[in-house]
Amino acid sequence: MWIRVAVFLWVLVIAGYYAWRADHLILMPKITLRFENRMPFKQPSPMEGIVGVKMFFRVFPDCSSPVPNCTGHLLAVYREIDGHWKPTLFNEAVLLTWADGRVGPITIEPRIGPYLNVFCTDSDEKEIMRCLAHPMLRTSAMFRKRSEEKHMTFRFDIQVTNGAPISLKVRMDDRPPYWDRPLIEVLPYDENSSN
Repeated sequence: MWIRVAVFLWVLVIAGYYAWRADHLILMPKITLRFENRMPFKQPSPMEGIVGVKMFFRVFPDCSSPVPNCTGHLLAVYREIDGHWKPTLFNEAVLLTWADGRVGPITIEPRIGPYLNVFCTDSDEKEIMRCLAHPMLRTSAMFRKRSEEKHMTFRFDIQVTNGAPISLKVRMDDRPPYWDRPLIEVLPYDENSSN
């Protein structure tokens, strides 16, 4: 009798472990975003010579096994004012574009990607432009530098489905040619750092 009870309890423990493990694996982030501070991707316009060159700044989604149904999101943009991050009009999550032009969802493969476009700069406009799937008109003037400003510093909070968010600090300086050489660093993501 006690052997049956022991076997029953053992089977119950094993079944409980596998039920917990399945739920636990679903909740674990499967993707890590990585920013490589190297020469950004230059993409000439189809009308090069008439229209300027765009420089794309991207993050790479690392994973150990294929992750299906992934979308990239820009969670929010903050502006640094007097050493503090202040919220901007860009305060809701929107879809970003992948380097190959798709919006998502896609399957991310280990060591293959594709890269996720975060923002780009343009030789004609000389300002930061978001790489959004659907433009937000209310934020269109947010990245334009006023003539009296020596530099602008923004924080982009980015996340890919099944991954932990990261933050990129982007500083655009007044030195020529500032449009294609922003200073970028990865910051620890802190959803409460906007105060």
